Amino acid sequence: MKKYFCLFTLLSALCSFSYGYTITSFDPQVVFSGSNASQLASLDAAVGITGYTLENFEDNTLIDGLSVQFQNISNPSSSQISSVLRTNTPNNNWDGATNFGPNLVGGNEITFLYAPGAASFGVGIGDVESQVEVFVNGELLGILKDLPNYNRPIDNAKEVYIRIDQQSGDSAITEVRFQPLASNGGDVINFDRLALLDSTVPEPSSLALLGLSLLTIVFCKTGFSHTETKKG
Repeated sequence: MKKYFCLFTLLSALCSFSYGYTITSFDPQVVFSGSNASQLASLDAAVGITGYTLENFEDNTLIDGLSVQFQNISNPSSSQISSVLRTNTPNNNWDGATNFGPNLVGGNEITFLYAPGAASFGVGIGDVESQVEVFVNGELLGILKDLPNYNRPIDNAKEVYIRIDQQSGDSAITEVRFQPLASNGGDVINFDRLALLDSTVPEPSSLALLGLSLLTIVFCKTGFSHTETKKG
């Protein structure tokens, strides 16, 4: 009986770890009112990124730890990044005068990499004309156009802000990939106001469950040893 109790306790502890990143979407018609300082502060509060480190794509120098891959370029140079910083699509800008707009030609994917690891990742997105899947650390979270608050009122404009959050038991977010479902000859997706919150140590709940698992193993091993001694 004790053996079954130990097994049940251990499995319960292990199954209590939650896996699966969450993605929350925001309608720009609701959360975006303008790009002056107070309006951007209101936007950040509305989408839950106040205090995050921001990349606004106003130049070709990215924030520390952040890198991008696009158009089959795995390690783009500064000039290659500059080539996809767009000033001619102001309706796609969430802040400033420029956004990051790589082409999806040939079904190319767009990947943001963050070496330190993030607990939360946010980005404003516009002009999505294709069916584009969102992956986090290789895990599919959904299709942009299927998100609850995706809104395309006109062509070539802001359509959704997304925030992806690490859950207890998840590894830190190091890769966010946008991948078209099919080859598209000319679609450009525009990104702006990318936000990152660095991941910290595991949450207390995760540590507590890990501790419970280890204690269960020790308890069961000790109990079994005593039982075998008595039998001997």
